Amino acid sequence: MKEPDYDNYSLKQLYEALEMIDRERWPERVRKIESLLSDPESFRRLKEEQRLVDHQEALERKEASQGFLGILLLVSGGIGSFTGSFLTKYGVFQIAPGFWRILAGIGLACFGALIIVKLFRRG
Repeated sequence: MKEPDYDNYSLKQLYEALEMIDRERWPERVRKIESLLSDPESFRRLKEEQRLVDHQEALERKEASQGFLGILLLVSGGIGSFTGSFLTKYGVFQIAPGFWRILAGIGLACFGALIIVKLFRRG
C-alpha cells in the first residue's frame, strides 16, 4: 500500500489524520504527522495555507448570500410592482396602485439586478 504524502495535506487534514489513524498499526505515519505539526516552519506554512483556504471559503459564502439577496430583491420588486405588496421585516407593506408602487417595485428589481450583475462581473 502506498504511503500518503502528508507534506501536501492541509492543517485540518493532518489533525484529522492524526485523530483517525491506527497508532499501533502505523507508528511511522503517526511520527511523520507529529513531526510536521511540531516543526515551527512547517506549522507556520500550514497555518498560512489554512488561513487562505478559510478566507476563500468565506468569500464564496458571501457571494452566495449576495446572489440570493439579489434574486430575492429582483423577484420581490417584480411582484411588488404588480401586486403592491412588499414583504418587510414587520410584515407585508401595501402600496396603492399608481406611480409610487411601480417606482418602488422597479427600484427593488434594479437594485437586485445590480447585485447580480456585480457578482457575475467579479466571477
